[in-house]
Amino acid sequence: MLLFIATLVSAGAVLCEPVAAATVDVNSSMSNSEIQAVIDNCSAGDTVNFLEGVYNNIALTISNVAVNLAGLGAILNSNIDSTVFSISGSNASGTNISGFTINGKEDIYGSYGINATKTSNINIVNNIFNNTVRAIYFNNVNQSSIKSNGIYNSSELNPNYGVYIVDTGTLSSKNNVQIDSNILINSTGGIHVEGSGFNITNNLVDGNYGYLNGVDGQYVFNTLIENNTIRNIDDGININHQYQNLTIVGNIISNMTNASHGNHDGISLVDRSLTAPTIPTIIANNTINNTYYGIFLGSNFLGTISGNTINNSRITGMNITEKGAGPSETYPLNANITGNNIINATLGISMENHNVQYLHIDNNNISIGNGGSYSIQYNKYFLNNGNFTVGDGNNFNKPEYFTITTAMNNSYIQSLLDAAKAGDIFSFMAGTYSNIALSITKSVNLVGNGATLNGAGNDSILTVMGDGASGTSISGFTIANGTGHYGVCLNSANNVTVANNTITGNMVGVDLFNSVNNTISGNKVTGNSWSGICLDTSNGNTLTNNNVSSNQEGVFMANSAQNTIGSNVVSGNAYSGISDISGTHNTIQGNTIQSNVWNGMLIQRSTDDMVSGNTVQNTSWSGITLDQATSSTITGNSINGNQEGIFGANNLAGNTISYNDISSNSGNGVNVIQGNNNTVSVNSIQNNGMISVFVQTSNATTITSNTLNNTGWCGVCLDRATNTGVTRNNIENNYEQGLAVGGSNNTFNSNYWSDWNTTYPRPIDGDNNIYDNNPQLTPY
Repeated sequence: MLLFIATLVSAGAVLCEPVAAATVDVNSSMSNSEIQAVIDNCSAGDTVNFLEGVYNNIALTISNVAVNLAGLGAILNSNIDSTVFSISGSNASGTNISGFTINGKEDIYGSYGINATKTSNINIVNNIFNNTVRAIYFNNVNQSSIKSNGIYNSSELNPNYGVYIVDTGTLSSKNNVQIDSNILINSTGGIHVEGSGFNITNNLVDGNYGYLNGVDGQYVFNTLIENNTIRNIDDGININHQYQNLTIVGNIISNMTNASHGNHDGISLVDRSLTAPTIPTIIANNTINNTYYGIFLGSNFLGTISGNTINNSRITGMNITEKGAGPSETYPLNANITGNNIINATLGISMENHNVQYLHIDNNNISIGNGGSYSIQYNKYFLNNGNFTVGDGNNFNKPEYFTITTAMNNSYIQSLLDAAKAGDIFSFMAGTYSNIALSITKSVNLVGNGATLNGAGNDSILTVMGDGASGTSISGFTIANGTGHYGVCLNSANNVTVANNTITGNMVGVDLFNSVNNTISGNKVTGNSWSGICLDTSNGNTLTNNNVSSNQEGVFMANSAQNTIGSNVVSGNAYSGISDISGTHNTIQGNTIQSNVWNGMLIQRSTDDMVSGNTVQNTSWSGITLDQATSSTITGNSINGNQEGIFGANNLAGNTISYNDISSNSGNGVNVIQGNNNTVSVNSIQNNGMISVFVQTSNATTITSNTLNNTGWCGVCLDRATNTGVTRNNIENNYEQGLAVGGSNNTFNSNYWSDWNTTYPRPIDGDNNIYDNNPQLTPY
């Protein structure tokens, strides 16, 4: 600043001419009070040069006029618990301090380097601060700058921020303080601001794992935080309580994981005010490495998160939450999350906000590391109240995860399913969900966690439809009371898994129509008014380890091929346990089929079925019924305690019944009625109530190598059969060993008869012209 003096000229006029401000030197031999006197005697704009040297016990005040204080190699050591330079009041506006080394005192109270209060145009430039509590403290200071200072070793005894600025700025009233190109090393905290209009740029903050934040603030507005490097501290950037119109761009934030305590966030913004923001915040093009949370947004947020690179987040790359919300508070979220790279995170994005008004997530690359979980997780608090989209431009290597709660109605859950991507997971929290009728057209995973889905009348509770749903899984539910329709319906769906559910009280528990290569496993399917599991025109499906009980039909297949029904328990159903109608090449193996009312198993008009290793018992009618079956194999089954063991009738052709244990049935062991070219071989057929093997009006039946013992009436009975061959059987202890009535060209050969002990031909009762010409003397 210039002073003016009056100069008298020859014409008698008085002119004002500018005169340069004064420069005064002080030195280290002077006491603090002597230096203070020099400053107090300065005029506005004067410069006080502190000559090189060490100045002790310094605590100076600038309040009368603005001065320029220049440290020409001066080292200022503070007095205990005091401030080296205190600037206050409007008269001191325009003060500049540069070139000093300022050392604080290391004690429990500590000392400040520079304290400015209620003033403006203060410039703190090119100073070095050591061991201060707060190197620079501004309180209600405007239009000022803090540039190119070095701040080192902030006091650990009284942890605080190297730069601390408190003001009352708002959206419409700005402080306009620039904090640029400073270096803060070994600080427990870096820069703290409260107010409006800050430019925090090009600073380096290395906290050496201090437990405060790199850039910190509350009630912050209209602020730029750009191109800072922040490392080894608690949170890189933390702004809370309230903020608007922040621009956080181009910062490099690293190593937030080793501080002794804290949240360890890269960028944390938490707006707890009840007033929704009106001016957006931008978080863009930052690089964030090695944090717990890369970006943490709590409560209110309006703005854009784009172009950030977030590496190695231990908990989540981004956490969008309502941190601090009370039970009646619904903080709104309005966000564009686009073009970010989240690499090697444990979890990509965690969504927790329950008042989403606008959310668009697109063109992000999220790569979850080994042992990580999901690209995006929507937890139980997430609720879309407006416009929510996840675009097709994202690249995720793990699915999204949605938490579903009983507070969500059917239409809301359907909207989430409609917006889902292939592989997404929908985890239903335990509880009862009413009036559910959901349609699944994409490949998703529904996880029940014991949730109960109650139906909505005539609609299926869960319908999986179309090629797009290929790969869907449904597990862990109770699916109930779809009284007019299906519990689970697969309609033209492929590669779907329905596992470990309880499905009850529906018309059909699980229905497959025109569906291929699906797996129905581990379910309890009970009390459905028609069929427990129904396959219609469906091929290549696998039904295993289900408990299918107390339905009208247990497992019912029609017009279906190459399905596997294995290791199920099928019991107490009112008609048949397992039915295959007009099927082909189906495999029914290893099932326990018991106490069904009519048939344990019904094979009707089916071809090339394999029925093996089943236990079929305690059925009111037939253990296994073959009706118009062709080329099927019934082998290795245990069939006992039924009325009829195996009942085959009506155009049977080319079937093989072998290696079965057929015993203790109250009627016949095996019936072959109206068949052609069927084989009954190597079976143990014993202790049945009537006949071991009964062949009626059939042609070319082969009965060989069986054990036919202890039957209430007849071991082998042929009634109007033709071309039957009965060979190499053990026929023992039956009331009638063998009987042939009517028919023609039937032969008995090489059987063992327990009532015949000679090699002479044994006559067969019924037709005296039929003999076993080579009876065996010992059993096989």
